[in-house]
Amino acid sequence: MLMKKIGIKKDIIISLFFLVVPFIFYFNFFFLNGFWAPGDGISTYAPMRLLLKESLSHFSLPLWNGYVNLGVPFHADIQNSIFYLPNLILYTLFPLKFAYNYMFLLHLSLAGIFVYFYLKQINISWRAALLGGIVFMFCGSLNVRLGHVTILNAIIWLPLILYYYEKLIATRKKRYLFLMSIAFSTQIFAGFIQIAVYSAIILFIYFIFSLKRYDSIKQWFFDKINFSIITIGFSFIQLGPLLILSNFTGRTKITYEYFSSYSLTFKSLLTLLFPNIYGVHIPNTPYPLYKYPYFGDGNLTEFGFYLGILPLVMALFVGVKFFKNDRYIRIWMVIGLTCLLLALGSSIPIINKIMFEVPLYNSFRVSARILFGFSLAISILFAKQVDFIIKEENKEIFKKKMLGLSKLLGFILLGSIAFIVLANKLLSSLVIKAPDFSKQPLVNWASINDLLISFSFKNPAVYIPLLLMCIGVIFLILLRLKQYNSNIIFCAFILFILIDAHTFSFYHEKVPNNYSNDDEIIDYLQGINNTERIWPMIGINSGFDMDLSPNKNMIHHQSIINGYVTFLPEQYKNLTGIVETGVSLDYFQLLLNNELLSSLNTKYIITSNIYSEAIQAANRVNNKVETVHDFGQFSLPASDGVNASIHQSLVKVEPNTLYKFNVKFNTNTSSEVYFDLYGEGYDNNEQQSTIKSMSSKDESIKYFFSGSDIPNEVYLRLFSFSSEVVGFEYAKLEKVMDADQSQRNDKYSIVLKTDQYTLFENMNVLPKIYSVSQVQENSSESELTKNLNLHEIALVDSYENDNLSLASIDILEKKNGYSKAMVSSTMQSFIVHSESFYPGWKAYVDGKEVQIYRVNGLIQGIESPKGKHIIEFKYQPSSVKFGFVIHLLTFVYILFLSRRSIQIKYSRNRG
Repeated sequence: MLMKKIGIKKDIIISLFFLVVPFIFYFNFFFLNGFWAPGDGISTYAPMRLLLKESLSHFSLPLWNGYVNLGVPFHADIQNSIFYLPNLILYTLFPLKFAYNYMFLLHLSLAGIFVYFYLKQINISWRAALLGGIVFMFCGSLNVRLGHVTILNAIIWLPLILYYYEKLIATRKKRYLFLMSIAFSTQIFAGFIQIAVYSAIILFIYFIFSLKRYDSIKQWFFDKINFSIITIGFSFIQLGPLLILSNFTGRTKITYEYFSSYSLTFKSLLTLLFPNIYGVHIPNTPYPLYKYPYFGDGNLTEFGFYLGILPLVMALFVGVKFFKNDRYIRIWMVIGLTCLLLALGSSIPIINKIMFEVPLYNSFRVSARILFGFSLAISILFAKQVDFIIKEENKEIFKKKMLGLSKLLGFILLGSIAFIVLANKLLSSLVIKAPDFSKQPLVNWASINDLLISFSFKNPAVYIPLLLMCIGVIFLILLRLKQYNSNIIFCAFILFILIDAHTFSFYHEKVPNNYSNDDEIIDYLQGINNTERIWPMIGINSGFDMDLSPNKNMIHHQSIINGYVTFLPEQYKNLTGIVETGVSLDYFQLLLNNELLSSLNTKYIITSNIYSEAIQAANRVNNKVETVHDFGQFSLPASDGVNASIHQSLVKVEPNTLYKFNVKFNTNTSSEVYFDLYGEGYDNNEQQSTIKSMSSKDESIKYFFSGSDIPNEVYLRLFSFSSEVVGFEYAKLEKVMDADQSQRNDKYSIVLKTDQYTLFENMNVLPKIYSVSQVQENSSESELTKNLNLHEIALVDSYENDNLSLASIDILEKKNGYSKAMVSSTMQSFIVHSESFYPGWKAYVDGKEVQIYRVNGLIQGIESPKGKHIIEFKYQPSSVKFGFVIHLLTFVYILFLSRRSIQIKYSRNRG
């Protein structure tokens, strides 16, 4: 009993150590002046957490987000993590900035704690378990995720699931089955379902290896079934809405190319020894150590999985040496190798093609994200090796093991030095033999000259890992001699691992970001209490620094028609040309379709000054066109898959002019065809686009603005990587003519112009709730491209009525997920609500529920009787209520499974 109390006390102290050590590792946390939120963090996660925090302050959960994309179901997008307990606690108790920043450190601490307890449960000594926890909590797979908080939050629950599983096997007590199910549910709530799927793969392997530890296959099988039922039941309050959202938006299948993107490359394996050899994302931050921007494959946020020199070497040594002798070494060697092979994805085409056929697994891209399983495996194998060292009593065997480790690390050190010397000589000879070629970009932006600098012994990214290897060899030799106190050796081990991990994890994007409080456009919009929608016009490579770009607009409580979201209906993308990142792929099409834009309650447009002329061009054009070039009927030959099949011609292009590209296929194609205008110094994203797969009967139209700087020679080209012949009925480049001054009807007016951006007002905007005098049944999306008068006509699904009158509307209230208005009309009227049509919305006339119709392919509408009425639109998803019922029924199921244990305990108490 005394030993148990001492053990508990030690565990508490070590847990406190894990809670404190991230503050030491990331000491710059105390000096942060902003959000620790690079990339997606500042644009997406922090604004979403603000909406969560504001709702929690009113003792509610945010179910709808009306700030982006005409409104989206906030609770259904799993990355918003509204059911994740740490989110609910921290964002309730603390200010937004502190809660967001500390969440990263807290989850590093939890990662270390969970690994520590798992390792102790499999009979690893507390010192080895502590070291294993430190390696995992500061490994690259976790610490590169500052911009992907949901990935980090999800990863750390896997070792806790395994801890409870080991407790279940050891004690046969059902409570551990329930606890591991709750832990897995928490991982799902954390907000990244891909990590949960990858964890399920790792658990499956682990479960298979545990089969012999059960008394019978039947007992093993029923444990897994109950684990699955309880996990799904607990998390159905999130999984149910997610499934509805996925089906509604059509994101249930991805292409093989998308699935294969961001697969780890063999070249990136070098970063296991030299983590910054290909540069860093933000040079000279947070301190000036690594100076070169990243030029490797993919990016370090996805490919960064450095674990440290000693952990890697010791894990490999124990894995090979004791594979046959230890159950856990076999398990984690298999898991580590499996995760590495899966992470390589398209680098191993055979495996990748097989995995593309696996349901659910084939729903995700970036296979490199499974590297967290590899990192966990290395951490555990390392702890195993340390445990063997600690427990080895035979001095001769101990010395042999340490000699083997020293030799292995020594060989790696010598091999690394030889590699750098060889690379340096090869690159130097290329510079001498081809000086002009050496200045040209060779690997991404990097030239041979840049590579020579990168692979130099003067580069900290080279000499720091080599120095650590040298220190590691010396450390292992001293450990072999055992001339120092074991406590000193243990502390030195901790210090070495922390310093090693610090050289990579500390320098990856650990810089604060802030939102602007000094923006003229925002000040203007807030000054007039704007409640109408805005369109921040974002291009493929432009506009993201805009203070109202998606989803930074949420910080300023301004609604936009685009957004940065995971799920977006295909119909929305087809009609608006706006994709999941908020980028407008065909912004001119939407500008010219002012009726559609106005019906979406879009009052303001923000654009970079260099594109303001394009918006003004939309004011002056008419529907007349002049053919510039006609390719006529032709075919693009099949491509070999590497080189594009190209058809091009010299064309005459005028500056600051709107052009229309009109194409029709005469064969069906499943591949994209690209077209663009290009010339010397003229190859911009704004003058290029893609034609998506379509029926040979359909015509595709794309608009683009030529810009001001036009070279003397400009080519129009079409190209494809299709393995099949692509035939065209015609492909025309047409100039859109300007209207006479007397015929002009300016739709967009400049309100404000700053040094970078221009704010336009849409003069024809419709209010959020309005009425129309006519309805037509919506038979095709293409109807909307004809620029119908949507001020008077609504295209409605499955609804007809020829006797309608306009209504007088007084909007009484607008807030997230709710709109209310007073409507008065002399006859029946049709009321349009400019909010996304989505399951879960309900409409009421004088408190009585009425049917909601899809309007204009995107928004909502209802029929209102004649007279004066109060109408309301409410987002009241039944999926949440149903999920809550399933949640409660799961508790009932747990009680049912526990009935025998309860009966035994009750009988003992009575006796």
